[in-house]
Amino acid sequence: MKTLAAVLTGFLIATPALGETIGRAYTQFDADKCRHSKGKGVEDYGSWRCAGHDGIDIYLTAGDQRMKVSFGKNALRKLAVSQTFPRFNSVYQGTVEWRLETPPSGKPRPFATILRWMPTSWRRSSPTSTPAASSAE
Repeated sequence: MKTLAAVLTGFLIATPALGETIGRAYTQFDADKCRHSKGKGVEDYGSWRCAGHDGIDIYLTAGDQRMKVSFGKNALRKLAVSQTFPRFNSVYQGTVEWRLETPPSGKPRPFATILRWMPTSWRRSSPTSTPAASSAE
């Protein structure tokens, strides 16, 4: 019975409220076209503020070959601006998918974003080698 209750609760949480619709919008950004603030140290590349969806800015910060992204008015004070992947990565250009909810009598508002990143591979590249020809016949 507890399992059934947990499944039903998860289903109710995952589905939009009655009359509420879920949509999406896309915003492309390019750090070269965004407002840049210089960093303060050697490994601090600075931050960029890019236009996002419906007046919600996209904030990028970079340093030590890693980037961080956050959104909105208080983006620089949110936890997301201090989180990144352990591997070197970059997201100087990209497309943000904004998930939007529309209340029955309201304006669509974002509740989540999706951004695809490109972390580097940990694999080391090695020179191509060809196996020696076998002399045994």
